[in-house]
Amino acid sequence: MLCAVSPPFLIPSSLSLITANQTLWQPLNHAVLLKTRSRVALVRFSALKVVLGFYEKIREPYIVLLPETLPFVAELMQDTDEHVERLTHQLSKLLEQLSGESLDDALKK
Repeated sequence: MLCAVSPPFLIPSSLSLITANQTLWQPLNHAVLLKTRSRVALVRFSALKVVLGFYEKIREPYIVLLPETLPFVAELMQDTDEHVERLTHQLSKLLEQLSGESLDDALKK
């Protein structure tokens, strides 16, 4: 069973760091996205929660990283863990809201 809790220090410290310095957005986003490919569901879930936090906190300016984020989201849409899959759908909805576009076609690739 997946424990749906991220370390409490992880999200706030990452968000403070990334919000303050745009030059860190891409490398940090990419590093976190790579963790979504872990074999461990809790690691995938936690990484996804951090990415969701980035988009929730920064909003529209962070959309510049959408092209890099979408392939990872597409992979996670059918994750073997139901918690990861559910959170991925939540992220997908937020990305559609922020971009103002349907991402169905992009997520099927």
